[in-house]
Amino acid sequence: MVSYNTFVESRKQIGRMRDARTFTVVLVVLYGILKEFRPSTPFLTPFLEGPTKNFSVQELYGEIYPFWTYSYLVFLIPVFFITDLLKYKPVVVLEAASLTLTWGLLVFGKTVWQMQIMQIAFGMATSAEIAYYSYLYAVVDKRNFKKVTAYIRSAVMLGKFFGYAVAQIIVTFDNGAYLLLNQITLASVSVTFVISLILQFHKTPDNTLMPDTVQPHDAEFHETRAQKTVPKMSKNVLSELLEAFRDPTVLSWSIWWALASCGMYQVQNYSQSLWSPMHKAGQFMGNGVMECITTLSTTLLTFGLQYVSFNWKKHSSTVFLTTSIFSSLLLAGMAFIQNIFVSYFFYILNSTLYHVLIAAASTTIAAQLQSSKYSLIFGFNTFVALFLQTALTFAVADKHGMNLPIITQFYVYSGYFAVLALLFVPFAIFQKRFIPDEDCEDSEDSGEDKGTNNELVRM
Repeated sequence: MVSYNTFVESRKQIGRMRDARTFTVVLVVLYGILKEFRPSTPFLTPFLEGPTKNFSVQELYGEIYPFWTYSYLVFLIPVFFITDLLKYKPVVVLEAASLTLTWGLLVFGKTVWQMQIMQIAFGMATSAEIAYYSYLYAVVDKRNFKKVTAYIRSAVMLGKFFGYAVAQIIVTFDNGAYLLLNQITLASVSVTFVISLILQFHKTPDNTLMPDTVQPHDAEFHETRAQKTVPKMSKNVLSELLEAFRDPTVLSWSIWWALASCGMYQVQNYSQSLWSPMHKAGQFMGNGVMECITTLSTTLLTFGLQYVSFNWKKHSSTVFLTTSIFSSLLLAGMAFIQNIFVSYFFYILNSTLYHVLIAAASTTIAAQLQSSKYSLIFGFNTFVALFLQTALTFAVADKHGMNLPIITQFYVYSGYFAVLALLFVPFAIFQKRFIPDEDCEDSEDSGEDKGTNNELVRM
C-alpha cells in the first residue's frame, strides 16, 4: 500500500512538472515571437539599395541573396546531426546567435563580402530553425499536438505581425528610416539569444539529460552520446527515414512539403524585387501592411486549425492538387498584372495558403511518428526543399546561371506549381481508387497511442 507521504510527494512532483511545462511553453512562445519580430524584413531590399548601404540590384540578386540558399543547404545536414546528437536547446542557441550575427552585420557591415557573410549567417539561423519547431513536440503528449502546433506557429506569426506593423508605421512617418528598423531587429534577436540560454535541456523522468528524445522503453534511450558516432548515426538516420516513409501519409505529405516549400522560398525571397519596379515615385509603399495582413490571416487560420475537424489524411490528394493549381494562377497574376496592390493581394493569398497547409502537414506527420523522428522528418523535408531551391536559384537568379528578369522568374515559379499539380493528378487518382476510406481515419485518433505512453513533460 502506498503511504500518505508517498502520495503527497508524488502529487507535489506532478505539480512541479506542470509548472516546469508551463514555464517551458511560455519561454518557447516568447522566443518564437521575439525571433520573428524583425521590422527590417519588409524593407530589406530598399535598405540595401538606399544611401546607407548603396548596393546595386545586380549585386543584391546576383551576388548577395543567393548565398542564403546555398548556405542554408550546406548547414542543414550538419545542424541536423547536431540536433540528433545534442537535442534541441544547443541548436536553438545556435539559431539565436546566428540571427544576432546576421543583424549585427546588416547594421554595421558595408561591403559585398560582409553582406555575403550576413546571408551565410542567416542561412545557418534558418537551418537551425527546425529545433524551435521540434522542441515542444518532444516534451508534450501526442494528444496536445494540435495545441502545440497552434502555439509555436501562432507565436511566429504574432512576432511577424507586430514587426511588420512597427515597420510600416516607422516608414510611413519617416520615409527612409530603414537603418532604425534594422537596429530594432538587432535588439530583438539579441533578447532571443538570452532566452535561448534560459531554456532547459530535455531530461528524463529521473532528471538526467536525455541522450535521445525517445520513449524510456526504447533500447536507444540508454545509448550514450559517446556511442553515437557519425557513421552509426548516418546508418540509423537512413533506416529511420525508410521506416517513416513506409507510412503513405508521412510520404505523401513530405513530398508536398518539400516541393511546395521550394517554390514558396523563391517567391518569398524575390517578391520585393518584383514590387520595386512597380512602385512609383511618391506612391505609398505598403510592404509592411501587406506582410501584416498576411501574418494576421495566417495566424488566425493556423490557430483555428486546432478547432477544425477536417480529415487531412483522407483528402490529402485533393488538397495537393487544388492548392498547387491555385498557387500557379496567383503567381502568374503577380507577374502579368503590373499593379503593386494586385500583386500584394495575390501574395497574401498565396502565402496564407502555404503557411496554413504547412501547419496542417506538421500536425498530420507528427501524429504518425514517434517523437524521436520529428526533427528527422521535418529536417529531411526541408533539406529536399533546399536542394531543389538551390538548383532553381542557380538556374534562374544567380549571375552564373540564366539570371532571368524578375517578371520572367515569376512566370517560371508559376509554371513550377503547375507542374506540381500535374504530378499530383496520378496520386489523386490512385488514392481515390485504391485506398479505402476506412484506411484514412483521422490521424490524430490513431496517433495518440502510437508508440507512446509518456508523461506530458520530460525535463
